[in-house]
Amino acid sequence: MAIKADLDKTYNRLYWDFIQDTLLDVGFPLTLINAIMECIVPVSMQIVWNRRLTDEFVPNRGIKQGCPLFPYIFVLCMERLDDLFLFVETNANQAYMIKDSLITFRVTSGHKVNDSKTTVFFSKILKVSSANAIYRALGFCQSDYLETYLGVTLFHKRVTKNTFNFIINKVKRKLDSWNASMLSMAGRVTLVQSILLSIPNYFKQTVKITHGTCADI
Repeated sequence: MAIKADLDKTYNRLYWDFIQDTLLDVGFPLTLINAIMECIVPVSMQIVWNRRLTDEFVPNRGIKQGCPLFPYIFVLCMERLDDLFLFVETNANQAYMIKDSLITFRVTSGHKVNDSKTTVFFSKILKVSSANAIYRALGFCQSDYLETYLGVTLFHKRVTKNTFNFIINKVKRKLDSWNASMLSMAGRVTLVQSILLSIPNYFKQTVKITHGTCADI
């Protein structure tokens, strides 16, 4: 079975210890990590409650929104378990093991899996009773089609020219969004070449595009 995990993307859930561990894992210099953590970790906080300040307290998680630095930190932390595909043997024991691993990640990082967006895909030969047992163990949604992963469509049927129509549509939408009438001929050529190369090349990294699709582009 295949599990496509989706996490709640909330800034105020990340534990500071997890952020520091992520920066160390990425390979940032210790002096830079210390400087970043000083920006994240406040000395103490107070809240105005009924027009009065509460006692000072020190939080242990959350990163501020609005500062240009913090979206990058958030992305680095999410890279450790975001839009993740898990492929495991189809049985209830494996399902419980996956569930325990995701719980461990939540306890460690502060993030939790979004059960309503996380989907499970089974082979068509799996018995309904076995699938129901796994659903109960995981608590995720069933999916007969895994849709996309990192922008790339996942295929389950025979690939034809029509399969890649979405690439042609992406190119058309990109070209239509530009006001080409304001550009010189050389600028138009550069614009078209940059679009025609970047969009198809991204998908060519993982799939073989048909000759008919390339001709249409």
